[in-house]
Amino acid sequence: MNTSNITNYKPKDFAELIGVSVKTLQRWDREGILEVNRTPTDRRYYAYDQYLQFKGIKPKKYTPSSYLCKSFYKE
Repeated sequence: MNTSNITNYKPKDFAELIGVSVKTLQRWDREGILEVNRTPTDRRYYAYDQYLQFKGIKPKKYTPSSYLCKSFYKE
């Protein structure tokens, strides 16, 4: 699975990505360990930020000012 441009994952794909079963993801959701997002039709999905959270990586947040500073001082 190519994950370079994916921002939302189906439970099966997310489970495969992090190396657990779909049942484990469902249990973690029930226990509040890793909460899941839901579509308007109540289907589960996981966001890329949740993958980063699982891996212990803090997602980069670019505020307008930090983005402007980086582009202004770009050498």
